[in-house]
Amino acid sequence: MRRFLKIWIICLIPFFGVLNGQVNYENSQQQNEGWEYYQNDLGSPWEAVRPAAPGSSEMVPIWLEVTLPHCFNALDAVNPNVNYYQGLGWYRKNMEIKNPYKNGRTLLHFEGSGQKTEVY
Repeated sequence: MRRFLKIWIICLIPFFGVLNGQVNYENSQQQNEGWEYYQNDLGSPWEAVRPAAPGSSEMVPIWLEVTLPHCFNALDAVNPNVNYYQGLGWYRKNMEIKNPYKNGRTLLHFEGSGQKTEVY
């Protein structure tokens, strides 16, 4: 009987470790609205966030308003007359992050981002 009990204790220790490492989603917020998308490459991340007056030449490139989830191959991948896009895509959103805990961490959880993703 003691041997059986020891095996169970050893098996449960990793399980409790996983429970302690889980993120508390009590204060989580989805940020699916208000995103902008640009289908091409930019010279640097600065081009995505630089301030520009509406209508000025600095407003180029044109950013499209999208909501997430978003697939930039939703239409061209099913059109046999057009090659589907195989390049870079940029998403941007300005958001105010309010952490309810003094000196607390803020975690950004991205669901379904591409094979290679960088966050600035």
